[in-house]
Amino acid sequence: MEFVRKAYGDKQRKRQASSKCISRADRVFKRCVFFHKFVGIWLEKDRSQRLLDRLKGYVSAAFTLGICIFQIVMLSVESSSVVTVLQNAMEAMVSIAATVKVAPIVLKRNNLLILIRKTKEIAAPLHASKIKERKIVDRWLNNQDKILKILLTSYTFTFSSYSLFPLLKENGLPFTGRLPAICYVNPWYPTIFAAHELELVKHLIVELGNGKDRNVKQIIIRHAMVLDYGEIICETYSATLIMQHLNCSIFLCLSGLVTMKTSDMFALLKIGSLSLIGIITMLIICFVGEMVMSSSLEIASTIESSVYKDYRNDVANLKLLNFMLMRAQKPLCMMVCTQGKLSLRFFSENINKVASFFIYLKTLVE
Repeated sequence: MEFVRKAYGDKQRKRQASSKCISRADRVFKRCVFFHKFVGIWLEKDRSQRLLDRLKGYVSAAFTLGICIFQIVMLSVESSSVVTVLQNAMEAMVSIAATVKVAPIVLKRNNLLILIRKTKEIAAPLHASKIKERKIVDRWLNNQDKILKILLTSYTFTFSSYSLFPLLKENGLPFTGRLPAICYVNPWYPTIFAAHELELVKHLIVELGNGKDRNVKQIIIRHAMVLDYGEIICETYSATLIMQHLNCSIFLCLSGLVTMKTSDMFALLKIGSLSLIGIITMLIICFVGEMVMSSSLEIASTIESSVYKDYRNDVANLKLLNFMLMRAQKPLCMMVCTQGKLSLRFFSENINKVASFFIYLKTLVE
């Protein structure tokens, strides 16, 4: 009887842990949850539901591509005004941006499913964490929310002004401007989640060096899980990030030329707000990349300064720490294809290139 009660209790605890794990993944992906479920990128046990989800992904990608083609065709109407041609080119760039961001739905669908599953796996131990670790998690999530509130507020303003303007002009182009958020996907939440997981690993190493009762093997396993998780993020979004940066760069150059050639206040307001949002978007993406890279590099310095001396006589744990140190020497970097690593330095270099290219275009136009 006692054996049955114990087995039942274990089963109940597993169910509770599973439900907590799922809710944790929902919290990490937060506003992206609806997007992932709508386009069919979410973990489902039912085979028929998995097939339906895959079909949703293809339909969503086809729909976005169709809107992109529709906009480019409508915007390719010949015009004698240079300003109109440049504005049409900017509209086309926005359409291409939406199509680029939807690419992972089809091309990297399996990687996105792995990310969601690994999020649940990594999140599971957090419910048994101590108060200090939970505080670190809450701090990261609060910072993440602050960053995204700025983005979402800017996006709402841009979407409303950029989509209502064509309707007021009676040009019959309902899809002109930014597409709804359902057609966008960015690695904000998973990336920041990986960064705060690296901070937690660093915190565990510091506690280990302070004499706290911590299992070295568990810390190493957790560190390896986070690195694998981050590498999948980098692989999944690499092509998307390079296209997004190219798109923003070209858009900024074109917006500068339009600003020089037009005196329409509403057009200037629209172009100015879009350019500002483009710069902020590039800055935040680079900041997140810098944050992940610095968090991964701090693991190695923390091992050397906190625990390496204390385990000189412990051969078994010293080998494990050496293995962890070797993995930590290679930073976790979000690559922009082959163009470089996402960092604040990359942002400054990219802005300098945009300014140089704008001056070159200005010279050609004049």
